[in-house]
Amino acid sequence: MSRLSPKQVTVLAFVFGLGAAGFAAAGWTLAALAAWLTNRVLDGLDGTLARKRGAASDLGGYLDIVLDFGVYAAVPLGVAWGLGPGGAHWIALSVLLASFYVNGASWMMLSAILEKRAQGAVARGEATTITMPPGVAGAVVTFLFFTAFLSWPAGFAALAYGLALLCAISIGQRVAWAVQHLSPKASPTIKAPAERRDWPVVIIGGGAAGLAAAQALKRRGVDAVVLEQERVGWVWTQHYDSLTLNTHRDASALPGLRMPRGYPCFPSGSQVKAYLADYARHHDLDVHTGVKVCAVARDARGWRIHTSTGDYRCDDLVTATGIWSQPLDRVIAGSDRFGGCLIHSRAYRNPSAYASRRVLVIGVGNSGAEIAAELGEAGVQTWISVRGGATFVARPHSGLEMSVVSALLRHSPRPLVEAVLKRRRPDYSALGLPREHANEADIYPVVGRRLPDAVRAGRVRVVAAVDALTEVGARLTDGTHLAVDAVIQATGYRPALGPVADWVALEDGWPILDGYRSRRTPRLYCLGTRYSGFEGWLQSIGRHADQMAEQLCADRSS
Repeated sequence: MSRLSPKQVTVLAFVFGLGAAGFAAAGWTLAALAAWLTNRVLDGLDGTLARKRGAASDLGGYLDIVLDFGVYAAVPLGVAWGLGPGGAHWIALSVLLASFYVNGASWMMLSAILEKRAQGAVARGEATTITMPPGVAGAVVTFLFFTAFLSWPAGFAALAYGLALLCAISIGQRVAWAVQHLSPKASPTIKAPAERRDWPVVIIGGGAAGLAAAQALKRRGVDAVVLEQERVGWVWTQHYDSLTLNTHRDASALPGLRMPRGYPCFPSGSQVKAYLADYARHHDLDVHTGVKVCAVARDARGWRIHTSTGDYRCDDLVTATGIWSQPLDRVIAGSDRFGGCLIHSRAYRNPSAYASRRVLVIGVGNSGAEIAAELGEAGVQTWISVRGGATFVARPHSGLEMSVVSALLRHSPRPLVEAVLKRRRPDYSALGLPREHANEADIYPVVGRRLPDAVRAGRVRVVAAVDALTEVGARLTDGTHLAVDAVIQATGYRPALGPVADWVALEDGWPILDGYRSRRTPRLYCLGTRYSGFEGWLQSIGRHADQMAEQLCADRSS
């Protein structure tokens, strides 16, 4: 078996399945049953082998499903054939195959729709090709009934009608599920211009911060509409392919809906996007997608928001456009002279485009560290430039650990927090990655030891800060020149305030706030513009949204 590929095991399972049907047609009950059980064992083994060997593929999954359905059709046909021509068993067979056909079509179509919406097996990290929405006639029930068909052919008609009934119930379950989850009401969408009205609060941004703000306000009885220029959670799919959360799944959920248990401990960007879409539907939030905010203005009636689909009015305006939509790039002297490939880390996807290049990554935050390590692991000649140092922490073991530790640090005296963080965070100065010289609680650390491990193994080399880029590389602050073909600027982001920026006082690109309210303009609130030094952004945004909603409601009542 060790010499067979997963696809060969799939085909072998199909052969045994056809054998079960043939033996049943010939009236050889024990042989049919043995072939059927072998088919089931092999059918479970092909996927296990594929995952273990890293050989899982869409083609393998497709063949597995198609050949499975071939067996599901052949076995009852074989049993009916063995019972002879004519008789009630042929009618029962027709009813069974018809119910199987409709039931299969129902879940296959739902699976296609879920994948289209990035809510299916891929988004949820499931170890399967496609998601099967729940139904009573699942794999275990099918296995039991087919085993009964082969073990007791005389009872085929009664068993066939029984399985057909369960298939009919499953069809009803999936239709009900579709009505609940796929109806226009269940999907955040753009309201038609004729339905526009004034809102107490308009929230700009349909990411985690905007949705958490809308939910916090809704719990307080305040209507809010969320304006999102793309799709809910869109920004989470605009980074590198291997992006995953650095915070544990169980500590990263927004208030009122946990992340699915089927997600891995550190969900991917597409999984976070799918979760945020589920969150908007679950709380029935009023989200208008495809709406780009072009300008905002104030008059005697409050805020007027000019958008690509018309104007909105509100009393209070919340900007929740996040910190990952506005890359801070071309901040290095000589960027215009560099003759190679120059991008921000936001534009990086995977190592395939850099296979034969010499790459310099500038910046050692989470993105820079992960991209440099990934390039080095892929065999790309990689350097990482470090200016002010880097602080690393281990990945958390559980959501409970994250929640407890962050709560203790938030409520402890500042000197104690500084001492604890300094003691917990390792020092990699010997690898050329010195600790940052700043207050520990103000540092947003790099999560995980992937970069130190890559540096220690020689896959990534650490160099000094970049003084300026040249036509063929980079001049470093230690006086050396580094010849490279590509530069990836992991130089961070600034809050994407857009048309709201003129209404907010800024300091180095960051809004100056009283709590969450703009110090310059009343009735304007900013959410999600700051990192925390000892907890993840998603981990904390629900609490900050609740605090912002409390402040906004207090201002409204004053």
